[in-house]
Amino acid sequence: VGACTTAAEALAALEQRQPTFLLCSDALESGSGLELVISAKQRWPELRTLLLIVPSPELPLLRAAADAGCDGLLLEASLGQGTASHALRTVCSGGSVIDRGVVSLLRANRADRLARGGPPLSGREREVLGLLAQGDNNADIAAALVISLDTVKTHVRHLLLKLEARSRT
Repeated sequence: VGACTTAAEALAALEQRQPTFLLCSDALESGSGLELVISAKQRWPELRTLLLIVPSPELPLLRAAADAGCDGLLLEASLGQGTASHALRTVCSGGSVIDRGVVSLLRANRADRLARGGPPLSGREREVLGLLAQGDNNADIAAALVISLDTVKTHVRHLLLKLEARSRT
């Protein structure tokens, strides 16, 4: 357990303590919570992360957090509504959480993104999508593409977000 006010302090604490969970705000005294999550997930991909987002988040921030593999996105305004304990339990047990307020923001922007053709898929995401369409499971996809199971899960999560799908079926 630890508390830090800057991204540099947090990375040093993560290095020293090797926790399994990181809860941070996107507003830090120095650095940003998003940059912290990106750096932490690059160094420790198995680290579970929950990012608290200040009011009026920008959509690029939300997308960058999801692309970085952030396991939970929660608006700070939702903290008093009982969502924090649910989010903590869900993320710590291996699940993912996106706050209803974040979902609303994403839905409000959906028409604009669809009009532009949606977010582009990476080459690897297209490969994973093709194998999903053939009915392959995560283990089959990992073997076919010679990548880890966790990497497949990350690609699937990104595809679900980019394609605004609720499940892979």
